[in-house]
Amino acid sequence: MKVHGLVLVGLPLVGVAAAGADASLSSLTVQDVQSLLSENNLLPFFGEQFEEYLVDGATLQVLDESHVNVGDFPKAKPFHWAKFWSVLEDLRTDDDEVASDVPSAGESKSPLSTASKRRSLMAANESYSGIHIKNNVAAVVLGLDGDVGVRRIADGDMLLEGRVLLEDASGGSDHIDVRRALNDLLAATNNASRDERLDLLIDMVSLNTELIMNISTNCGSSSLSSSSSDVPLYTCVDSLNMEADSGLYSTESYGYVRCENDISIGGWTLAMNIDTSDGNVVSYNNAAFWQGETTLGGATDNVHQSLTQDYKNVDVFNSFPVGQILIVVHDEGTVLGWRAFDMLDDDQPLAYYFQGGEDSVNICGSSFDDQTELGLDGYVTMSSGSFDADVGELSDMEPLVYADDCELLSNIDISNTEDYNRLTCVSHPEQDASGNYGYGLGTLYDARHDPDGGTISVGLCPSDTIRPLCDGQLHTTTTNWGSASGTGGMIGSDNTCNGDCPWTVESGLAYDYAIYVREASEELYDSCDDAMANDAPSGAYLLSSGQRVYCNNDISLGGWTLALNIDTSDGNVVDYSNYQFWESTTELGGARDYTVRPFHHDYKNLDVFSSFAANEILVVVHEEGEVLGYRAWTLYTPGQPLGDYFIGENECGTDDSVGELGSGNFNYVTSAVIDADVGDLIAEEPIVYNDDYQLYANIETGESHDYNRLTAKDHPELGSAGNYGWGLGTLYDATSETSSADCPSVSARPLCDAQFHVTGGNWGSNGGLGGMIGTDNVCNDDCPWTVSSDYEYDYAIYVRKATPVYYASCVAVAEAGESSGQYLLSSGDHVYCYIDDKGEGWTLALNIDTSDGNVVHYSNVAFWETSDELGGAKAHHATPFRQDYKNLYAFGEFEATEMMIIVHEEGVGFQNESLGWRSWNLTASQALVDYFSGANACGDGVTALDSDDYATMTSGITGGAVYDLVSLEPMVYNEYEVFANIENGNSYDFNRMSAKATAAAADSNKGWGLGTLYDATHTDSDYVCGPDGAETARPQCDAQMHTIGGNWGTSSGTGGMIGTDNVCVSDCEWTTESGYYYDYAIFVR
Repeated sequence: MKVHGLVLVGLPLVGVAAAGADASLSSLTVQDVQSLLSENNLLPFFGEQFEEYLVDGATLQVLDESHVNVGDFPKAKPFHWAKFWSVLEDLRTDDDEVASDVPSAGESKSPLSTASKRRSLMAANESYSGIHIKNNVAAVVLGLDGDVGVRRIADGDMLLEGRVLLEDASGGSDHIDVRRALNDLLAATNNASRDERLDLLIDMVSLNTELIMNISTNCGSSSLSSSSSDVPLYTCVDSLNMEADSGLYSTESYGYVRCENDISIGGWTLAMNIDTSDGNVVSYNNAAFWQGETTLGGATDNVHQSLTQDYKNVDVFNSFPVGQILIVVHDEGTVLGWRAFDMLDDDQPLAYYFQGGEDSVNICGSSFDDQTELGLDGYVTMSSGSFDADVGELSDMEPLVYADDCELLSNIDISNTEDYNRLTCVSHPEQDASGNYGYGLGTLYDARHDPDGGTISVGLCPSDTIRPLCDGQLHTTTTNWGSASGTGGMIGSDNTCNGDCPWTVESGLAYDYAIYVREASEELYDSCDDAMANDAPSGAYLLSSGQRVYCNNDISLGGWTLALNIDTSDGNVVDYSNYQFWESTTELGGARDYTVRPFHHDYKNLDVFSSFAANEILVVVHEEGEVLGYRAWTLYTPGQPLGDYFIGENECGTDDSVGELGSGNFNYVTSAVIDADVGDLIAEEPIVYNDDYQLYANIETGESHDYNRLTAKDHPELGSAGNYGWGLGTLYDATSETSSADCPSVSARPLCDAQFHVTGGNWGSNGGLGGMIGTDNVCNDDCPWTVSSDYEYDYAIYVRKATPVYYASCVAVAEAGESSGQYLLSSGDHVYCYIDDKGEGWTLALNIDTSDGNVVHYSNVAFWETSDELGGAKAHHATPFRQDYKNLYAFGEFEATEMMIIVHEEGVGFQNESLGWRSWNLTASQALVDYFSGANACGDGVTALDSDDYATMTSGITGGAVYDLVSLEPMVYNEYEVFANIENGNSYDFNRMSAKATAAAADSNKGWGLGTLYDATHTDSDYVCGPDGAETARPQCDAQMHTIGGNWGTSSGTGGMIGTDNVCVSDCEWTTESGYYYDYAIFVR
């Protein structure tokens, strides 16, 4: 039992004497500050630096955010900083309190121990006196039976328990029953729609302000952001829709619940909490907790204690249809990390999964007289993919949240040795895990072992074992659940193992687990094309048809649906003979069908492969998800599923029959190339590299029975010498074992996932580059002809229904009445077309995001001066305004006569929705790159700049508006012409682009524009730029304001730097942030 001290504020209470004043903040020593950080779990993130800088209490007294360089604290995340500033605010508030702390009997209390663990409520009530209970779970209960009381239930919120009556304002004897008054208001709405109910709740806010005089238990705040309410909601999603904070709410079907609206997409309802050190054990044996529809298994159902001990809301557990689940790892309510998952089923409650699903798999009996048998092969799959996560500083052994490629499973033996968990997360349920490494929540390990060390024939539950029976267990790196060495396995201290528990070793980590649920997301797309049209990013989606697919919206025009992935080194071989993978519409051939992280193993989507009516195909060469190159084609037979291309000609046969392959047989797959980017792929790459090749399936390459499931050739005839086969899914020298080319077949020749088109004979074994891509192969007889290339290319194969329309230019896009977006030009180039307010089309050449971490300062030659390099920018046409963007065609080839600059923040809508814009005529019909690669170009080395050199870009303004821009904005605000590679400070302040009244306009040490290099002479005796020069302590930024204060805004007034991107050196004393985050989109036409 915890006994908390009281702080007595102001007037002394009768019979209570002050025990001593709290120490002041300014009196703390450096070591006191270290202790403070440790007590608040902040020492790992700030301790080393604070000790180095001798931070004491006096320093904390004056410290504010402007004094801190967050880069000096690399381990501190934003939520660590938020907690630190909150603790510091509490300490400063305590300094102002006249308070004394009464420790519990026998307790020596530090003056820091309570000040940092509460939010002060004293600031608005300093003129009052009374009792201050210094604990976040505090209450005053009245009456012999405790029938009424006041409880603190969340930051800033209290709960009044009992009937609340208000006295008549006139002093009469009548009282108002608040709850009855609210219920009367709701009585007429029992049959109202959901939207009508929400409207009523909003309308009631102003009424309640008068009626209940701001009593927070009855929605008496001026908005619905109070974290508790007696006005019933349907679910926590309703609280989110009303922009309410996380906290406690009353719901119609699930009672009083805790809602979490700050993590991921919000709208989460707490169903269960597992406190791993509260003394109540929720091991696998605890059927009352994990399976019981009305029982708690020792947990509480008091929502006020739902994050500080084991908790279960039986209504949510039994009847809430779970579409998404959130697992939060925390420490008594302090979030440490979390992961959100989509559920495989979106209409089952949690009870369904822990009660073993439809077949009651691996459920536990209610007592030792009612034991049930457990099975190694049983489990229930809960999730179908993780869609959001933040693992914070969690240990990599954490079992549910840390890993990003796993699915939630219930009631499963995790290591094939009767190590059962109620809830765990694994990459695939059939994994061949070694025994005695079980991990997850609700454990029962070595279920066949009895307390005396003997072994029984089957796993039983409940079971009395000397192995771990715990709330939670880490995924340890050493055997016997961490007891062999290293970190112990048990999370927290709750366990019921016996026999001195030799295999149950504490990890020292006290992670707690909050399990939240949510209805299925209402955002269901019809297809990947639909997801693309709604600006959805690449990722896994549940379609309205119920299919789960992976969509790629970043490559080519987006809207691609993943059908197959071939991981050439995952241990599963998809050679030609693997007919289950290449031909079957019902079998996977050893691949997986999990859409979460599909690029880390062989993957096959049976629905897409067998029934998707495809018009186009995209093959992406990658390495574990990192794109290396791609090519897209139109398919030879529009509307035909991908699987149909691998049957008919040269089918393989089955385990019971043999198919005979023929040299003249094959299937056409594609008819025309529509898009490609080969990146840095080597010339021997067999599918994507060559420009004019088409795809063919089940075809012989070479003249020696070298068959491939998929290859690229300039024509289908053989036309090349034997023993040079190339492509995916190989079977080479198919006649080497028999007189005919049979499939399935065994061979000493390459039977691989993929093979290069090598120049050395015998598939690269004669010399030069080896042929085999990756390591997956099943050749035999020591594989003398199968030689590794040491390349690990993987292959993702997508399909798409829509056939793109080609336009001559963005002007033609506008004339066709299309809206802004990405388009494919008849030249084969992809561009982003912007349709302005007049209906005219512009082509996006550059976007400068001033705070994306990539710096496009003057010396970024690749960005400003080349037509074939990006300079750290991206070329993703689907999301061009969220980072530095460069379209190589629009910047390096497009001969433009007009230019427009739109100032925005992370997105361009219509011009009148931007921050400001301006358009000009250009001085010549030429590519933008030509303005930056001539006068004062940097080049590849150290280049001297000339104050008299520059390029005039524009010759007349054609339109513009400044809207909300500040007058210091350097490009659009003033009706000036634009110059390139120009000095504009009379002090060697060079900009890639600057708007000026005249070319000679100068303002010393107040340079302004895009792509800066200021005081270039401070790098050397000459003012220089280029990759090997330009190290200066002056601003080298993406963009700079035309400041009023000298030295680029460091002397006074607004700072000069727009955004945060810069590469200045020597503490950057002349580079000061303006606080503005303008981004710049540059269009041409």
